[in-house]
Amino acid sequence: MSITISVHSDTCIRCGRCAVVCPANILQQKEKKGDITVVGPRTCIRCGHCLDVCPTGSIEHSALEPSKFHVLDYTKLPTAEQLMELFHARRSNRSMQADRPIPAEAIAQIEEAARYAPTAANNLKVHTHYIDDRARLDRIIDFVIDTLTVAGEKMSVMAQFEFRHLRQVRQAGGDPIMRNGSGLLLFTSDTAWGEPDCNLAYQNASLMAEVLGISQVWMGYMYTATRNADAEVVADLFGTKEKICACMSLGIPAFRYPRYMER
Repeated sequence: MSITISVHSDTCIRCGRCAVVCPANILQQKEKKGDITVVGPRTCIRCGHCLDVCPTGSIEHSALEPSKFHVLDYTKLPTAEQLMELFHARRSNRSMQADRPIPAEAIAQIEEAARYAPTAANNLKVHTHYIDDRARLDRIIDFVIDTLTVAGEKMSVMAQFEFRHLRQVRQAGGDPIMRNGSGLLLFTSDTAWGEPDCNLAYQNASLMAEVLGISQVWMGYMYTATRNADAEVVADLFGTKEKICACMSLGIPAFRYPRYMER
């Protein structure tokens, strides 16, 4: 689809902000307070920076709907101290309660936070998938342990011992993978930059979950298992053919930490 970008000269104040922020150098200003020219709009990555930054709303973009742009209220931003306290509070709290479901509105907020993470060249190809069906989660947990047990045969003695311990905990009725989380949030992408993009989205989601009082745990065991299993088996079990780049266990905590340790 061809893209057209127009700058309304009657309202443009020629501040040059759009030219400064355009990553593809499509909007150009050859001299200070000069007219804004549009060069090669076909290379636009649709990041929306030009419309977001324009103080007079003088730019039209054929691929971007005006209704999707909103005024920011910077007075609502947390202080540096408040943000740092969130960083202190966010941790992998494994005291989750499997029998307590997470409210749907909370999951929606967590996934929305993930969508606002940056992606390479604004590709927007990170997708989230939420699973909370208990029977399916149990199958995934068993799949992870089975897969790691087999993969561990080619790893160190220490790794083999670790994976055998996972099975022992599971056989005793425990959950050594999701740590009794009641929901699983997957981050997937098939782009060349999928891994870093998904991990940026994960961090956004993790911070939102913490604010909402929901525990979140990064699951390295599950991530490793998806890398060591048949792709079709993984796609069928997890419900996505895209590459799984991050796995987050979510749950209502039995308690919260009253303090943090300096790093």
